[in-house]
Amino acid sequence: MVGPRASGACREQRNCLVQAPTVFGFVKPLVPRPAALARGLASRLGGEPPEERLALAGSGATLIALSRSNAVLGLGLALAVVGLAWAPPGAIAARASGAQPRYTMHVAVRSDLAEGLVSSEVLLDDQRTHRSRALRKGVLMMRGHRGRLLGGAPADGRLGVYVEESGDTSQTRVRVMVVDLVTGRTVRRHMVLRYEGAPSSLPVSAVMAPSGLIAWLAPAPGRPGIQQIRVGVSRHARRVVATGHGLERLGIEDSATLRWFSGRPQTYQYLDLRAPDRRDGCPVRERFKPALSTPEALVTEASYGSRRSGTYEVVRACWRATGRDPVVASGTRYLEVSASADLVAIVGEWLVVSEQWGDRYNCQVSAYTVNVATARQGVRTEEQSCPWAGPRRDWPLVVTADGTFAWVGSYVWVQGPTTETLVFATNRIGKVVELDRGPSGTLTDLRLAGDQLAWRNAGADRGAPMP
Repeated sequence: MVGPRASGACREQRNCLVQAPTVFGFVKPLVPRPAALARGLASRLGGEPPEERLALAGSGATLIALSRSNAVLGLGLALAVVGLAWAPPGAIAARASGAQPRYTMHVAVRSDLAEGLVSSEVLLDDQRTHRSRALRKGVLMMRGHRGRLLGGAPADGRLGVYVEESGDTSQTRVRVMVVDLVTGRTVRRHMVLRYEGAPSSLPVSAVMAPSGLIAWLAPAPGRPGIQQIRVGVSRHARRVVATGHGLERLGIEDSATLRWFSGRPQTYQYLDLRAPDRRDGCPVRERFKPALSTPEALVTEASYGSRRSGTYEVVRACWRATGRDPVVASGTRYLEVSASADLVAIVGEWLVVSEQWGDRYNCQVSAYTVNVATARQGVRTEEQSCPWAGPRRDWPLVVTADGTFAWVGSYVWVQGPTTETLVFATNRIGKVVELDRGPSGTLTDLRLAGDQLAWRNAGADRGAPMP
C-alpha cells in the first residue's frame, strides 16, 4: 500500500501536508529526526520499534518505516511519506555519505550610479551542468535609502556564507546566511546586527573557516563611512577585530588566518583564528615565500593581485625564538605608480628595508630598520630624491643596537661610465650624513669598533663616530 502522491504545486513547494494511509490518520510534516519519528509511529500502533532506513526518491527525502510489529502484519507493510520542509532534499544522506560539493558560490555586485541602484545576487555554479542560477537577489536604492544588499567571498567547499543587509530609513537588519553547496540550499540564517537608520551602500561580506567559525564585514552602526569586521555569529561570541575605511577582500588563508584589505593605510592585514603550524620556529604560510633568512630570523613576502588590477606586496618578519611573524612592510604597484619595499639585509635583530615610491616624473626614496624580535621600528631616514645611493643588498652595512645604521652606497652618473662610492650614516632622528667618498671599490671593510664606525679607503684606515 503506497501513500497518495502530492499534487504538482505541492511537489514544487515541498512544504505541504501529505496524507498517509488511513490506518495512520493524518501525518503532519514533523520536525523530529527520522529515527525518532519512526519510533513514534510504531508506538502508536502498539508494536516494537521498527527498523528504519533513509532512501532518496526523485528530488525528495523519503522515510520508509518497515515495521515488524504483529499489530500491522494483517495490514501488510505500512509506508509513511513525510515531506521534510525543514531540510533540503538529500541533505541527510549527503551528511552521512560525505558527498562532494556540487556547487561553487560567488556574489556578483553591480552599481548603476545614474539610477542610484546597487544590484547584487548570490550565484551558484553547478559543476555538473556548468550552469549558474541565482540563489538570492537584492536591489539597494541609494536615493531612497532602502532595499537589500548582498555580499560574500567566493566559496567552493562544503559550505558557503554570505551577508544580507536590508531595511529602510527606519531600521536596518544584517543577516549571515549559510549555504549547503552539496544541495544548493540555505541551511542556516543568523541575525547578527540590527540598528536604527537606513542601509549603507558600503560593501558587505562573509567567510567561513574550516573550523566553522564565521567572520563577516558590515557597516559600523551610527558611524557613516566606517566598516567593522566581526568574528562569530552567536550573540555572546561576536567580537570586533577591525574598524576602518575601505575594508574589503575578506578571506581565509591556511585554514586558520583571517585576511582583509584596509583602505587606510592601503595594505593587507591578518588575524590568526588559531595558532598556525610551525617549521623551524616560524609559522608555515603557503602564500608567503622566504626572502631573507638567518639562524635567528626569517623574512617572507607574498604578492596579491595582478599586473592589470595592481599588485600588493606584504612582508612578514619572524623571530624564531618567539614564533611571531608580524607584517613589517608592504608595497603596491599599479601601472606607472608604485611604492616598493626592497629587503636589504637582516643584521642581528634588525631588518633593513629600502622604500621607493613615485611615478615616471617624481621619485622619492628612504630606508628604515625594524626590530624583528619586537616588531618595533628603529630609525627611518629622511626622504631623498632619486637617484639616491641608499642601502642595497650585498653592499657593506652595519646596524647599531638602537637601530641606527651605516652603509656604503654608490651613485651611477648618467654623464659618464665612472662610479663613486660613499659612506653614509644615520642619526637617531633619521638625518643622513656623508662620512667619506672615493672611486668605486676603494671603500671597504665597514665595521663597528665600539661606539665608533671604521672602514678603509684605498687601504687606509678611516673612522668616525656615529652621528
